[in-house]
Amino acid sequence: SAVQTQNTYMVINALVDYLSMMTVHSAVSLSKRTGVIQVLAATVSLADGGSLGPSHLNVYQILLKMLRLSIDVEFSESTEAQAKEDVQRLQDAVIDAVGVFANVLPNYVKEDIMKIVCGKLPEAGQQEGSQEMTTAQSAISRFTSAAAFNTYRALLVQCMFKLVSVYTPSKLTSSLSPEFVQPLLKHCLVAEPDVRVDVQVILHRLIDRHSNVQRLPVKTTWTSLDDLDLKKVKTSKEDVLFIKRHGSTLYWQLYEHTRLASNTPLNLVAIYRTLALLSLELDAENTMVEIMRMMFTLQDYAMEKDSSKSFQFIVSLHAFVALFMHFISHLSGVAAAIDHVEKVLEERRQHAPFLLPDNCLTPATAPPSSGKLPTSASLFFSRDFISQALQPSMGRSADYLAEPYDSKMEDEAGTIQVSSDVHSIVNMTGGTLDPSEHEKITYKSLKAALETPSSPLASRRAPTSFDEVATSCQAESLVYQNRLTELLEHLAQPQSVLSLTPSVEVDGQASLPPWQRLAFTDLLVL
Repeated sequence: SAVQTQNTYMVINALVDYLSMMTVHSAVSLSKRTGVIQVLAATVSLADGGSLGPSHLNVYQILLKMLRLSIDVEFSESTEAQAKEDVQRLQDAVIDAVGVFANVLPNYVKEDIMKIVCGKLPEAGQQEGSQEMTTAQSAISRFTSAAAFNTYRALLVQCMFKLVSVYTPSKLTSSLSPEFVQPLLKHCLVAEPDVRVDVQVILHRLIDRHSNVQRLPVKTTWTSLDDLDLKKVKTSKEDVLFIKRHGSTLYWQLYEHTRLASNTPLNLVAIYRTLALLSLELDAENTMVEIMRMMFTLQDYAMEKDSSKSFQFIVSLHAFVALFMHFISHLSGVAAAIDHVEKVLEERRQHAPFLLPDNCLTPATAPPSSGKLPTSASLFFSRDFISQALQPSMGRSADYLAEPYDSKMEDEAGTIQVSSDVHSIVNMTGGTLDPSEHEKITYKSLKAALETPSSPLASRRAPTSFDEVATSCQAESLVYQNRLTELLEHLAQPQSVLSLTPSVEVDGQASLPPWQRLAFTDLLVL
């Protein structure tokens, strides 16, 4: 308290420099490092937002480096039990300091810090022969063990949670910036269910601008959105354009996350709330249709006969689809869609109550581990009926529901296959499009095009020497330079001013008359 508020940054910088020195000298005890971090956090809490100095990004770099070094100490074979307890206290101090610093920083700085933290998240790769996403061997090799890798990733996720807990989202273009959301989304598919839940909670904080997440119950007994007291505002054009451009990656990661067999009810509820918040914040036709396509594809996936899928997983997936369809039908406000969903839910209450989210996705309930799945069509949601129900209000966009959700997939060789969907363009021109027709560009198709002798691409890549390539490039460069010189010379010449009326001479100088309206006949042809 003896330090004046405007000079607090000098004390903070001195502590940061001292902490930076500790990251170089490994002989400094863990308890001493923890003490310095705790003093630093206490000092920041006394500072104003403007008295932190320009080194706040450097502070986070040092804190994250300290966190990384603690992992090596924790999983070292020579580390004793007491030292591991000191490591835990150090890690807790770092995470608390991350939240304390973020609490006094403006929103745009928090976004920069989130980019730094997400940039530190280790990459995740796909385990061969499995749909489960697990840590890549190349990433694990930088750590002493896979456990060290997973612990470091979990600590960084906790740092992100601290950041978003004091972050106030305003625009999706900022809160869902691809620079830090895309690295975060990759961890929607890691093997640890609890980490996946944390990632979804972080997404809730980034998306939920009106505190709606706690108003989304895991039940289907409510009959109107008014019962939930949800806050809705008109979606800005900027957000709609942003989600059209970057939403496909977000939707696809959520879709793949839902299909993971290791999902617990907590995972599915967290995904449901993420999708519901996206639907609320982006109350637009394309968002609703895209997510409903996802739901119908998930329902079809759950109904496929596959011995690798447990009965518990299938039941949970059907309950998840029912939970979201109940919400999205009421959000659409289409009476026919609401009636269809309510009819399906009532059929389930009478003949298959275990398919309801109320009975298997709440904390007090759990899906059955064995049983027989009913096959009656009245117990499942009809894609065709919902599409027809939405036709009057959404027009051609509702036809898009007939297409399965396969906008992005991986083939057997591991190459990403992208479907270029021109459905919306054809709709704008008034044409028709066969839903089965897609333009798919893959590595194999590009390779085949290059290897075809009759292809123009093949002739362009004919074997040539380096001298021939250099001569060709030099000739093209000379042509470009000559054209550029001609253009600059032309612009340098004085340009004569054309006028529709003769100029008037005043005091020996020509001046143009004022603009006058010109009348053209109806049959005038220009």
